[in-house]
Amino acid sequence: MKRIIAQIRNEITQVIRNRLTLVPPPVLAKISKAPHTVEVRLTASVARLSIVPGHLTEVYAFNGQVPGPTLDVHEGDHVIVHYTNDLPEPSTVHWHGIHLPADMDGSPMYPVAPG
Repeated sequence: MKRIIAQIRNEITQVIRNRLTLVPPPVLAKISKAPHTVEVRLTASVARLSIVPGHLTEVYAFNGQVPGPTLDVHEGDHVIVHYTNDLPEPSTVHWHGIHLPADMDGSPMYPVAPG
């Protein structure tokens, strides 16, 4: 029993260390070459990721990662997001920092069906 407790303590310590050394998520690759246009692909899907060292956890992820990628836009940019929902249920995306009509801003009233 002491050995199991020591192992759990060690794993928790590793998780805490990993959280303290988090790196920012990568920026989504732009598709468009047009000036002031940010066009990207974003896919919600089920993934299996190592959140706790040595264990895979099933998660809902954006482009296969948690947290999801960064969308780098500037005021005045034309933004086009090709969103695909590969999850087994309807989903939404709330766009922090972007002023949009309610039906485009992750409202549960306007979910995106799988597929």
